[in-house]
Amino acid sequence: MMMMTQAMLRAAVLVGCAAAAADLRITFAADAGNVTVCGDPTAVFDAATLPVVVDSVAQVGGYYTQNEPRVSWTVEDNEHDALFTLFMLDPDAFYCGKGVKIHWSVFNIPGDDLTSGDAVNPFAHPGPPETRYHRYLFLLHKQSAVLALSDDEKASLQLRTFFDYPAFCDAHSLGSPVAQAAIEAQLDAFVVQYYMESGVDLCSYPASCSP
Repeated sequence: MMMMTQAMLRAAVLVGCAAAAADLRITFAADAGNVTVCGDPTAVFDAATLPVVVDSVAQVGGYYTQNEPRVSWTVEDNEHDALFTLFMLDPDAFYCGKGVKIHWSVFNIPGDDLTSGDAVNPFAHPGPPETRYHRYLFLLHKQSAVLALSDDEKASLQLRTFFDYPAFCDAHSLGSPVAQAAIEAQLDAFVVQYYMESGVDLCSYPASCSP
């Protein structure tokens, strides 16, 4: 089986899975709100529910991906004792000097009970520091056994950046994802406000992280 290299991951948006175990369902939701930053006119956001469609890629502002999405998938009758891993990754953080970034990782999920899995990386909303869209990939793996992470592995994952997804999958025999989906998000007033609260000024709304 061909391994996915880091370059392939960065290039991938959505790849069909011949062995799809799941009807992967992902829905973001955000209440209406206003954001005023950088002396600009107030940005007004309507309330919205945004389902992520598996066979296409929606493009949205960061405001609409600020809350942890609802995620579920179909488990076959013979899979209720199966364990799954879910990743949400930003391969385009590479362009901002962060490598592949982990936004969410949950391991040892029994069946489709996401809340009972081991969340090593709690959900972190997209925050692309550039107006270029970043892709956020949801990757669901079926495990062959309980995944026991060492303390060093957990600490490395919790750094979130420079994640070597192919090497991790190979080391833990995760194989190819059984289902996947993607959404694209870009810098907006909400994301600018998020960075300002951390002391980072993005009022120039940079088009790109790269010089």
